[in-house]
Amino acid sequence: MRWVFQKHIPSNIFQNLTNIPEVVAQILYNRGISGQKTMEEFLEPDYDEGIHDPFLFRDMEKAVARIQKAIRDKEKIVAHGDYDADGVCGAAVLVDGLRQLGAQVEAYLPHREREGYGVNKETVRQLAKNGTNLIITADCGISNQPEIELARELGMDVIVTDHHHEPLQMPTAAYAIINPSVSTETYPFRGLAGVGVAFKLISALYQKDNGKTVPKGAEKWLLDLVAISTITDMMPLLGENRVLVKYGLIVLRKTRRFGLHALAQAVNTPIEKFDTDHIGFRIGPRLNAAGRLQHADIAFQAMITKSAGEAQKLAQRLEQINNDRRLVTELISTEVEQQLGEVAPEQKALFAFGNNWPIGVVGLVAGKVAQKYNRPVFILGEVDGNIVASGRSVPELNIVEVLQASAKYYAKYGGHAAACGFTLKYKEDFDEWKQFMHDLIKEKLDGADTTQMLKVESEIRLTDITWELWQFLEKLAPFGQAHPKPVYAARQVTVQQVKALGKTGKHLRLVVEQGGMTKQSVGFGFGEWSQKLSPGQKIDIAFTVDLNEWNGQRELQLKILDIHV
Repeated sequence: MRWVFQKHIPSNIFQNLTNIPEVVAQILYNRGISGQKTMEEFLEPDYDEGIHDPFLFRDMEKAVARIQKAIRDKEKIVAHGDYDADGVCGAAVLVDGLRQLGAQVEAYLPHREREGYGVNKETVRQLAKNGTNLIITADCGISNQPEIELARELGMDVIVTDHHHEPLQMPTAAYAIINPSVSTETYPFRGLAGVGVAFKLISALYQKDNGKTVPKGAEKWLLDLVAISTITDMMPLLGENRVLVKYGLIVLRKTRRFGLHALAQAVNTPIEKFDTDHIGFRIGPRLNAAGRLQHADIAFQAMITKSAGEAQKLAQRLEQINNDRRLVTELISTEVEQQLGEVAPEQKALFAFGNNWPIGVVGLVAGKVAQKYNRPVFILGEVDGNIVASGRSVPELNIVEVLQASAKYYAKYGGHAAACGFTLKYKEDFDEWKQFMHDLIKEKLDGADTTQMLKVESEIRLTDITWELWQFLEKLAPFGQAHPKPVYAARQVTVQQVKALGKTGKHLRLVVEQGGMTKQSVGFGFGEWSQKLSPGQKIDIAFTVDLNEWNGQRELQLKILDIHV
């Protein structure tokens, strides 16, 4: 793996800082943050200062007025979410928030395979038939111009809350559009998750309510869901998102939601200890699993139930579905690897197709394959005679721009720079589309270095790894997309002890020394190195700094990410 070191913080910037160690200042500089005041604000974010006024959205006044009318006139409102964790939590934020204001609101979540992503025309017809007056989308809608046009024809208004990339054809029939990713939007922060946009809408409604119906500040109780989805949807944990997630974790640790307490029990972790890793690797996958293999409504009900007993049953169902998801993912990954065979350097994009692959899981497989080969990957399957796909990209390629350049092939598509989903218009176009995509991606990646790389914040010595550094790392949290756990490199450390861990020796335990400082380290998946290393050997290591707690003892240890000899 190629290590890429960040540009060293200029001495004129660091010399003007006080009480911020250089290893910490380097991290902040790498995130585009410089100057004493902005660094201190990042380390100690303030909620009131860090959250933007929701009415900075250009259509927010219009949207709020329409919802207020719906509440006054007792109109039927439907919160139309999506089948992933962001769409589930976004719908839950809308339903919980609106019900507190006295709205008559229900949620609708689509079935991934039967209805696909976003708003479906048949769904629109059914909602109209059921007497719906107002549809508010969560995490979808921006790419649904024909469906929203149909809704208007059938007498329903649609307020779009979404965060996905601006499509070539905007939903001009929408009553209001609240999406920070739209090029003409006036809102100052572009990185909100779908749930974050829904939260801004509820915040605006509560601001207008001014304590008459709900207590001032009551919207903060929704931040547990905002944190979960912002992390799970891999949105950048910088700017406003950092504040939402930092305070959302505080709310999560004291959440009133029975479903989250039940899930915490299921993953055997006290909820008061939850951090971004627990959400990203334990809670998020369970919420996503429902929509991947069964129906997202299971996850939605878990988030809004007022019954502890029902929460336990729903958490158990999510646990079982997630176990099934793991098994199916592993099976499909094996089949994909068999299809790909030996990947040649000239293959700039990878494709795999399976008739019986659950479409809800192929995105996970695409992500694993893209990470392994550091190439854009498209995993396709067939649903009701249509070819449906999930794609994952690499940092050098915006996958939505690729889809826009090949838009003639799709019945529908959407996504972010790093991930996408689409349905081909015609099955018989598959081979032509595949060649077109490969040529297009090859052209866009021409000259790009696609070998696997590891971004390293800075080189440090083991003597720099102190409890003072750990205290600053805790202030730098929460970590996630665009603000990962700092990766450090230490050169010419001496191996003192080496041992394979786990029943099959899959993992590695190392004790390393440098300058008289000894550190314990662990490398997950590095078991083979136990046969390559020996005491006294000098190596370079890339790692993160973690806290290891056992039997009441606390110790800083290194989590190895790569080894160079």
